[in-house]
Amino acid sequence: MKQSSRVAGCKNPATINDDEEVFTRKEASRYLAVSIGMLDSKLDIPFLKIGRSKRYLKSDLDTFLLSCRVGGSNE
Repeated sequence: MKQSSRVAGCKNPATINDDEEVFTRKEASRYLAVSIGMLDSKLDIPFLKIGRSKRYLKSDLDTFLLSCRVGGSNE
């Protein structure tokens, strides 16, 4: 099992796996296929605040995508 690292210098330190992918706003918007404006204002996705920069964990983006699923045999 990989050891996790702590995010230093944050008000609310969190534990993040060493192999967790971290996306910039541009990368996250491309991954979700939405504009940066929509990512910033319309979508309620947790993010990391590092200085003035926002960073998104891939696992949070995947969780958001799965929450948007509709249709199929479950409906």
